[in-house]
Amino acid sequence: MTATTTELDTDSLIGYAVLRANFNANAPSYLDNFTGFVMDVLARHHPAGLDECAVAAEVRRDFGFTIPDRTVGVLLRKAVKRGLAEVHGDLYSIADECLTRCKPLNEDIIRFQREQEELNAKYVDFVAERLPERPRLATFAPGTTAVLPR
Repeated sequence: MTATTTELDTDSLIGYAVLRANFNANAPSYLDNFTGFVMDVLARHHPAGLDECAVAAEVRRDFGFTIPDRTVGVLLRKAVKRGLAEVHGDLYSIADECLTRCKPLNEDIIRFQREQEELNAKYVDFVAERLPERPRLATFAPGTTAVLPR
């Protein structure tokens, strides 16, 4: 039997780690904690704009969790009201001044991926040392692990 960790699983773990690290329980709304993901997508497409469906799809692809399209629309409209984003028709783009102020999530993502890889390596070493008769774990690519029979 082979158990694998997929890229989507890894993206989900990273996305939730970023959310947990940046979670603000005192935010005016629970949804406000997801604004950083939406703004990160807009920043990567600056100066071009995206509609709410495209933003939702990129959050799903890049961070591994789903924010419904309409909810992304709510976040985008709130960002416009706060001066973080601009809207032209049905396309949203990050405001120029926000682009310099907003912290990109890629630094957090790289840190969490590194920590996840370090934890995975420690786990593999622990299992190999303590349970040599058990199936061994093999790492094929960053974030992808499989259990192989001995």
